[in-house]
Amino acid sequence: MTEQDQESLAQVVERLVERFPHQSRDEVARTVTDSFREFEGSRIRDFVPILVENEARNRLSIPRQRDA
Repeated sequence: MTEQDQESLAQVVERLVERFPHQSRDEVARTVTDSFREFEGSRIRDFVPILVENEARNRLSIPRQRDA
């Protein structure tokens, strides 16, 4: 992960923490990192942060099932 990737992902985390206040920062950061891994090998890097943010937002929007 490049320094630019790290900066972009930090910005994504900040936006998603604001959008999903019920999720912990750690959970959001983990989701963003996991989403980034799907696009890490992309040759064209310009849109990776946007794709990562969309994927992470989709994952965070899915209601989590709680243990009974």
